[in-house]
Amino acid sequence: MRGHSVDLRRRIIFNSSLHSSQHETLKTTVMKAFGKIIEEKDTKVLKKVYCNYIIDYVVRWIGGGGSGDGLGNLMVFEGERCLEKIAKKIGGGIARGRVEEVCGDSGLEVFNRAMMAGGGVGGMGMGM
Repeated sequence: MRGHSVDLRRRIIFNSSLHSSQHETLKTTVMKAFGKIIEEKDTKVLKKVYCNYIIDYVVRWIGGGGSGDGLGNLMVFEGERCLEKIAKKIGGGIARGRVEEVCGDSGLEVFNRAMMAGGGVGGMGMGM
């Protein structure tokens, strides 16, 4: 099982020499791939192997916001959808705890914003 998480981390290499719009395109593509992983993996496998890595990347990337152009907005939208999918799959409270564990308070702000943007999941939305 551990090999999966290492493999996932190796695949997501962030080349800092890319132009900003290329970064946004890469991030958007990765966010879409994360969405597919979340949908296709069994809940136990998702929680055990992939969840923390996906949360780490998604929160870090959308926490910085987009570049302000259409690509950045799309990347933030896809990232928020990833967080919503995780919350629906493993439960809102568990997802919130994972975000806090992996990313701290700043991550919780990003998570709460994503849940409000999507209408909330399992009571995690507007009432926060």
